[in-house]
Amino acid sequence: MVIVAGNFNAKSLECGDHREDSKRHALTDSAASLCLISCNRGDKPTFSRIYNGGVSRSHIDITFVSGSIVQQINEWKVLDEFTHSLHRYISFEISSMANKPAQQDITVRWEWRKYNQAKL
Repeated sequence: MVIVAGNFNAKSLECGDHREDSKRHALTDSAASLCLISCNRGDKPTFSRIYNGGVSRSHIDITFVSGSIVQQINEWKVLDEFTHSLHRYISFEISSMANKPAQQDITVRWEWRKYNQAKL
C-alpha cells in the first residue's frame, strides 16, 4: 500500500486544474511509472491566493495511491476549514478490505470428454 500526498506545484488536467504547466509531464510520468493513481476529485481548488490583481486558484496539492488500494479510498475532498496557509486541508477515508466481500476464486476446468484434436 502506497499513499503519496503533497504540494507538487504542478498544474495538471488529470488532477483538477483547468490548465497545465511544464511540471505536469514530470509529475504524471513519474506517477505512472510507479503505478500511482490520483485520488483528487471535484473542482474545488486546493490552493488559493489573493493578490493585487485578483485571486489565483489551483489544484497543486495531490493525493496519489497505489492501484492495489485505489478502490479503498473514499470521500476524498478539499475542506473549507481555515488552515493558516494558502493551502486547504484534504481529507479522505481508507476503507478496510475486511468490510469488502471476498472474491470467489474461479477455477478453469477442462472437459476431456469434449477434447477434439482437430480443433486445436
